[in-house]
Amino acid sequence: MSDLLLDWRDELKSIGPYLDGRGGRVCVTGTATSGVLPFMRHVCETIRRRHVGGLCVKIDPQSDENTHYPADIVAKLEQKLRIVPPVLGSVTVASDLDAGGSISLENVDVHVGGGPWAQQDMLMRRTRGVVGAVREWVGKQRFSLVLHECQAMEGSKANWFWHTLWGDEDGLQGMAEQQRLVLICCCESDGRCPHRQRVSAADVTVRLPDRYAGPNALEALEQLALLLAECRSLTPEEARQNASGALDICEYEPTTIYGGLPALLRWRQ
Repeated sequence: MSDLLLDWRDELKSIGPYLDGRGGRVCVTGTATSGVLPFMRHVCETIRRRHVGGLCVKIDPQSDENTHYPADIVAKLEQKLRIVPPVLGSVTVASDLDAGGSISLENVDVHVGGGPWAQQDMLMRRTRGVVGAVREWVGKQRFSLVLHECQAMEGSKANWFWHTLWGDEDGLQGMAEQQRLVLICCCESDGRCPHRQRVSAADVTVRLPDRYAGPNALEALEQLALLLAECRSLTPEEARQNASGALDICEYEPTTIYGGLPALLRWRQ
């Protein structure tokens, strides 16, 4: 259902070149009622459909608990890029033993890693490894990184991570100047995108409307009526009446409409 659109034609048109293949930095903002998440899902699906063989990675802490922290994001990028992550260290406790009987090891304490600073250093090494792998990837294929609401990751560790990942000329921002890499940040923080300062000078910024109004409301009504007529076998007049009632109930808010759309299209009188 995330590929069903009621409007957003103007917004999608403005970022169309970046969905088609242009490299660059895109910022999508809105509020809690703007439907940022379904818009983001549609963007990801469009990129994957248009760039078969490319790689589109979605980072969404709200819906994916495995991307809440910098180490989680690095792990997901490593998985998508098929990187074997380095390890802090390894210890072999006894090997190739030939004792002629049973062997018992007791009270063995092994500590590997060197504490928080060593873990931080390892995270930076892994992040730089990801950047290097992306650089190699974009030499051959399209790469898209789509982020949704990562402002909860603040503090020195997160700042170091984002600085290493974004970089300037040597990070993803520098690669965004090329034709094969696009960075898309989607945020619903009252128009304030937490990555705007990190993803400097976005090539295009799109603000999704809080609710459908004017021509957009009419467009949403017509599109929803068409969907209802097709999915529920309604006459055009019945579909339009049902669409109008649903939009009124949802107060023309995109987030509420998209949240109830699957159930609405399956409902039978």
